Formats: sequence, structure tokens, C-alpha cells
Amino acid sequence: MTAEATVGTNWTITPEFVFTDAERAALEAALDGVTANPYRLHGAHRFQVGRLIANGAVPERFRAYVDSLATRDRAAEPVVVVKNVPHDRDVPVFDFDQPVRSKYELKKTFVAEGFLALFAQLANTPAIGYVNVNDGDVFQDIYRS
Repeated sequence: MTAEATVGTNWTITPEFVFTDAERAALEAALDGVTANPYRLHGAHRFQVGRLIANGAVPERFRAYVDSLATRDRAAEPVVVVKNVPHDRDVPVFDFDQPVRSKYELKKTFVAEGFLALFAQLANTPAIGYVNVNDGDVFQDIYRS
């Protein structure tokens, strides 16, 4: 069965890679062990994620998929769609008036940030933050309903 998401009325997006539940759970558990806060200690967070990669925590199937992206024409295919990815299970709701400060105070797990950092390292793609957006944070929180 192909996993698909319908966007609007005329678009269907088919994920290029779908983690199995076992792959996601194992990688999620490994990323949950990353203790460096990516908002306060970005370099240490990157280092810890790099150690996970070096220690073989990444499923070989996903590594091969990311490796295959190096030959992709980014102008023709600029978007990557991956499904069933590791993420934080309990993201606290941040204050609407001071969401960045609230995130710094309330967020204690960084699985989603770790997964994005892991993808960036595997793809040899730099993470970018803008000083004028959320105090320069590289990662942004997105709530799903």
C-alpha cells in the first residue's frame, strides 16, 4: 500500500521514503538520548547527533536513500518527502505572546530537531538560522493536530 497525502483538490504527494514503525521507534529512542539543547548548545547537539550516525544508529535503508539524493537535480526536484519520521511525542504548548522564550523554558526533548540535524549531516547540507527569526534558532516547532 502506498502512503499518500492529498493536498488541495488536485495534488497527491507520495512519500519517497517511509520509515517502518520499528525503524522509527529505534531511531526515535536513539535521538531521545541526545541531551544537548539545540537552542542553547547547537554545536554540542550537532556533535551528539554525529556520534549517533558514527555509531550506526541510522537504519541502512535510510542512509542509502539520503545518499541517493546527492545525484538529484535540485532545481527539478527541490522537495524531499519522508513519512513516519521520529518526532517528540509530547511537545508542550508554548505561550502565544512569548513563544520563543516559552519554548526555551518548556521544551525538554529534542527528537525532531535531532532528526533534522541527522538528515542535514547525512546529506551534507548546512543548517541555517536567521538572527531576525526566533532569535536565530535553526529549528522551528510545528504542531500537528
